[in-house]
Amino acid sequence: MENYNGSTFHNELEECIMEMDMRKNRFESASSSAKEAYEKACAEADKEFKEKERLLIEKYVRRVKPLEREYYKVERCARRALSEKSRRINDLREKDLEYADEYFKNKIEFILSHQEYSYLRDSIYIMRKRRMNEIRKKYNDKISRVKKEYDDKVKPYLDRYESAKDEIDREFSNIKQDRDMKVNMAREQYDLTVKEAIDEYNKGAISDEPLLSRLVNRNVQKVKKLLRLK
Repeated sequence: MENYNGSTFHNELEECIMEMDMRKNRFESASSSAKEAYEKACAEADKEFKEKERLLIEKYVRRVKPLEREYYKVERCARRALSEKSRRINDLREKDLEYADEYFKNKIEFILSHQEYSYLRDSIYIMRKRRMNEIRKKYNDKISRVKKEYDDKVKPYLDRYESAKDEIDREFSNIKQDRDMKVNMAREQYDLTVKEAIDEYNKGAISDEPLLSRLVNRNVQKVKKLLRLK
């Protein structure tokens, strides 16, 4: 009877430990499979992204680069023309300002040297200031027209280049978002699978301690009973 009880306890304990090992193995297997699935999904998403990125780079070189070269070629020519015209306008403005300044300077010197004309001094200063402002405005308007010519020449090329570039940028942003979404979904699935495996493992682990306690207590009672019989 004693040997039978000891053997029974041993067998039941082995079964309990075996169940614990099996549960641990199931958890590790589920976790490992989830990790492999996650890594595979990430690798596939990354591979797909790189292929789309490669095609997008080819599209950029084919469509955007020619527009970029064309824009910079036109822009350089237009800028040289703007610079040359602006230089000539500024030279003429300085000459006109210098001439006007010399003209009124002589007038003022004449008035200052003739007392009978001193009442005209303030009027001459006002006329000088007005004339200088007129000259500046005249040449500023010319500079503005030259700048507008530059903008009108360059803007269509810039718009075409930037439009094509923005289209590529949007496509790149879309494929990157698609890649990130797939990676995030794979991560969420991985986290969910691991959580379920942990919950399943913990659910069984909660019952391990009472089960072991019952096994031990039951066999202790049997041993005590045998001792009393003796």
